[in-house]
Amino acid sequence: MSTHPCLSCQLPDCDESDRRCALKKALREYSYRSKQNLPISDELRGTYTLAYAEIYGSGRNRSGVATS
Repeated sequence: MSTHPCLSCQLPDCDESDRRCALKKALREYSYRSKQNLPISDELRGTYTLAYAEIYGSGRNRSGVATS
């Protein structure tokens, strides 16, 4: 099970627009490793999944797209 990125965030308050946001860092790290064809650990894959759902999941659910 992956640790939620927000639990390791160094920001005093949640701010997804800040580059130091742990959610954004997880997305960037995954993207970088994917583009460079570097290995992606199971931990990073899980962290990316959580970060993606946290940032983009609520927007998709509000837009009327059916979810399972």
